[in-house]
Amino acid sequence: MRDGGVENGVASTGGMIMRRCRPAGLWRGVMRSALATLVALPVAVAAPGAARAAGADDTLALIEARLRDTVADVLTRNCIGPQEPRPFTVTFYGLPIGDPHFTQNDRQRINDLVLTGLREARRVAVDVSAAADAGALAPIAGLGTPDQNQLATALSRLGSSTLPIVLKASRPEPGVARIDLSVFARGADGAYGCNRSIAFNLALESLEPRADSRSPRDYLTLEGAYRLALSTLSPRLRSLPGVYLKTSADPACAYLDRAAERFQDAYYGNGTMDFGAGRELPDLLIDEPAAGSDVATLDLAFTVPRQPADTLDILASLRAKGRLLSRQRYSVAAETDELEACRVEPEVADGPPTSGGDGEPVETAGLSVDDTAPPAAPEAADPRDAAGRGGNQGEPAPRADGTVPTVPVPVDPSDAPADASADGPAADGPAISFAPEPEPEPIAVPDPLPPACREAGQILDFSVGPATGRTGDRLSLRALVRQCTPTFFGFASGKVTPIPVRIFEKTETASGATAYESSPQTKAKLYLEETDPLGLNKVVLFCSSCVAEPQKSDLVDWLGGIRDELSSQRRAAAATLPGGVGYAIGSVEKVQ
Repeated sequence: MRDGGVENGVASTGGMIMRRCRPAGLWRGVMRSALATLVALPVAVAAPGAARAAGADDTLALIEARLRDTVADVLTRNCIGPQEPRPFTVTFYGLPIGDPHFTQNDRQRINDLVLTGLREARRVAVDVSAAADAGALAPIAGLGTPDQNQLATALSRLGSSTLPIVLKASRPEPGVARIDLSVFARGADGAYGCNRSIAFNLALESLEPRADSRSPRDYLTLEGAYRLALSTLSPRLRSLPGVYLKTSADPACAYLDRAAERFQDAYYGNGTMDFGAGRELPDLLIDEPAAGSDVATLDLAFTVPRQPADTLDILASLRAKGRLLSRQRYSVAAETDELEACRVEPEVADGPPTSGGDGEPVETAGLSVDDTAPPAAPEAADPRDAAGRGGNQGEPAPRADGTVPTVPVPVDPSDAPADASADGPAADGPAISFAPEPEPEPIAVPDPLPPACREAGQILDFSVGPATGRTGDRLSLRALVRQCTPTFFGFASGKVTPIPVRIFEKTETASGATAYESSPQTKAKLYLEETDPLGLNKVVLFCSSCVAEPQKSDLVDWLGGIRDELSSQRRAAAATLPGGVGYAIGSVEKVQ
């Protein structure tokens, strides 16, 4: 063992020096205790990392399976030049320092996990190494076709390996990382003409696979949001004589108050947020500019939404001379409990309005009642009413304040005279009876319905390959689900074809997920047939925990819910039906 080396996961403590000095007696015991302490310390520190790795076993298996399918696909397409040495060399370009989506700790955890998954892919003959210049590709942040072309050009300029893999990531939810691995293959001409994508979701806390989902939001760290804002605003800010920073921070909210100060640090490049932007930008002014001034106003509006919890929305607006120069929105995963005190709750008025104000007339049954008017004097009772109508039974007597009681009393229609024209109660309405009202019959309450089944199935991953194929080509399908029995269909030219589950090889994972696979490496294989039409041939996966054996009515409802997705030109999709059933769509484009 060499000095300072590592063997079997335990760090060396300099054995050569220890052997030159051989203390005896008491000092020998002291040195043994110190040596035991030094040896035990690295093991205790490494324990959390081992626990995290054990919790991400499903992710490592997922990376291996997807890498194997991708390499098989590029080989089938002759994307790799015949001069490339075997095993193929793979250079991994991880998330660079300063990625706006994640903290440095999370960025390192994601990079280590993906690199481990690539290196431990035993069923793929590749030699994987990590790139030391991953930051060279950082400016190319997109995933579209122009960005892929720029990546291919940059990789050729860097002189990369046979199969360089570039990791890009987004954050559709505060606790979820969307991983996108762009795999490039070097052809016979030395250019990276072929590229494939491996995409899946990870839970940030456990780094386990999560159900595939899309979101219009892309959450960032606070530092990352400021970095992107300054990058966007810099071209406009450089030509201005000064900038006045206006924020909606409330001094009573400590987090937002610090957030405003941290933007100033980011602007001038101080502290840990050294973006180098402050040397090229105009000074921030203390006083608000006068009307018509050339000074611009940069407004940072902070909003704390109710959901998701611990998130912050930032609206950055740049105005100058009555013009809106820029307006950008950013969603921040704050990862703090302090935002609860910053959320503005709506005020609820309780109790009647304060006296002394002008009262608004209240519409009541077509009458306008103004409570500020003095009460009307009660009218004198007609003596004939008491004699001919039994007191004032036909109409309740007004109270002392001029109001009339409106308590309903039962009416007995039998008291009405036969001649409606005769003088008596019928002239003003039916007579009033004070007979007790019969008790209402009890209402039968039905027994409570049994609780409905709640869908709990999850689609953790679904891949269909190759991206393009011809008649006779073998297909590769892989699904990773939890708590459901999947149902597969093929769809092309308006025709739906069931794919039996029995053709898939089924594998249980340690975390309770189940993998279903049909590929060129499995016994049962799927092929593109002559009858399959040219163009997109889609494969649909449904995942229901409540319907173990779907009936025809279930399938009609499910397929009807994704009719637009099936008829569109989208190659892939993943979402949930209104009833909670999850679905995923992949596709293969058949060519001549």
